[in-house]
Amino acid sequence: QRFAGTVNGPTADPAGSLHSVIVLGCSHGKGVEYLHKLGFDASGVDVALQAIQMATKVRGQTCSQGPCFRQGSLTAIPYGDQSFDAGLSSDVLEHIHPEDVPAVVDDISRVVKKYLFLQIANFKEMSRSGEKVGMENVHLTVADGKWWAKKFERKGWQVLSDSSSKSYVKLVLGRADAAYAVATQASPSPAAHAVVAQAPPSARDYEQAYGLLYSKNYHADLQLSHEVSSGWVGTLQRFARTVNGPTA
Repeated sequence: QRFAGTVNGPTADPAGSLHSVIVLGCSHGKGVEYLHKLGFDASGVDVALQAIQMATKVRGQTCSQGPCFRQGSLTAIPYGDQSFDAGLSSDVLEHIHPEDVPAVVDDISRVVKKYLFLQIANFKEMSRSGEKVGMENVHLTVADGKWWAKKFERKGWQVLSDSSSKSYVKLVLGRADAAYAVATQASPSPAAHAVVAQAPPSARDYEQAYGLLYSKNYHADLQLSHEVSSGWVGTLQRFARTVNGPTA
């Protein structure tokens, strides 16, 4: 609520309103479902087909125009330009290889118009799920908030709030209409990183890697939601109340 005043001033601005949200790396969709119950037009994308199949089966219609859950890489998000007011990503972007981060930032910036709510782990994955199936540690990018803010700054994003700790990057980003209008005129989305057949796959071969992990009961608890447990859903809800105003 404090940082909402930074973008909106004392009165709600319709241009800054927040109604539609995409969860970037939605897993089985619990966070999307929760956002929908709070009144948001909520959708989700995940690279793992099994995750999307679970989300579609158990979460129902969470958006105004389906499909509400789509399988795809964050390097080539399967939604149109400026489709969502906000993007929410919790414990996902650390799974992106540093060389792929620019492409991910580009495509998130193409799809999301106004606000980003990001929580990113700043440590190697402790459960070692990748190592257990013969891959490297699946937290491929371990970096602090300043590093991540710089990566998004290139596409016109500004830090509205930074509550990062030693272990977690926690950023709320926003941009002006002109900034995201320019961003959507960028070159077409890059193709997803090519999958190289190998056994086991590299953690950078996202579709193969997370297909394998989900087959080994990765994120098997359907009540688990990083978006909810991290507090970011509540933060997004409070932010939306401020920017939408009492009559939005």
